Parts: sequence; C-alpha cells; structure tokens
Amino acid sequence: MSEHTLPVTVPAALRAAGASGEVREFSDSTKTAADAAAALGCAVGAIANSLIFIADGTPLLVLASGAHRVDVDFLAGRPRLRRATAGDP
Repeated sequence: MSEHTLPVTVPAALRAAGASGEVREFSDSTKTAADAAAALGCAVGAIANSLIFIADGTPLLVLASGAHRVDVDFLAGRPRLRRATAGDP
C-alpha cells in the first residue's frame, strides 16, 4: 500500500468498524510524538505511538503514550517475536 492510499483507506476502515475519526496530513514531519504534539497543539502524552512486531508470523500492534518509551529491546528479545520492518507484508 502506498502512503498516498492511506488517507483514503484509513477513514474507510474507521467507518466500516463503526468508529469515527479524522485523518490529517501535515507538511512538516510528525515522525516523533513530540513532532505530532506540536503539529496538533496538544501534550505529548495525548499522542499514541504504534509499533508493529511479528509474533509467530502474526502482526502484534503495541500502542503506548507518546510520553513513554516502549522497551523494544525487551520485546524484540521475546521468543518468536521480532520487530516488523517496512518490507513486511
């Protein structure tokens, strides 16, 4: 999926799940929680970080407050769990 399809597919997935939400695109980087909080004008803790790991071939989504750090070394060290990369399906 290209990054250009995300603004179309995410809202569709939200609606299909019965959820509401707004997808916003920013011209400046929002790669970090601090960047995203600054762009939205909110506290860093109001931003959710999401990391994808692969557990026995199944994606595992880890969500954390932007004010906290996920111990990726701990998670990646678990048997049969590895951090996903952009090349993963």
